[in-house]
Amino acid sequence: MRKGIADLHRRAVVSQKANDRLLNALAKVDDSRSVEELTSGIQRPTTYSGRAVRGLRPWSEDKDLLTAINHAGEPSSSPS
Repeated sequence: MRKGIADLHRRAVVSQKANDRLLNALAKVDDSRSVEELTSGIQRPTTYSGRAVRGLRPWSEDKDLLTAINHAGEPSSSPS
C-alpha cells in the first residue's frame, strides 16, 4: 500500500479492520491463569549472548530506575 496522502482513507480502513480482527481474537481467549503466572517466564534471570541478565520486573518497586529512564536526556530543572 502506498503511503501518500491520497491513500490515507484506505490505510485507515485497513488498520481498523486489523484492529477489529485482533480484538475479536482476544475476546475469544479463555485463560484462567493469573498475571503472575503469565509473566513468570520474563521475571526469571537468564543468559543473553553468553551474558547473565536479570529478569524483567514490570511491577517492581524499583522507582529510582524508572525515574532515571523517564528523565534521561531532559534538562535539569535545578540551577547548576
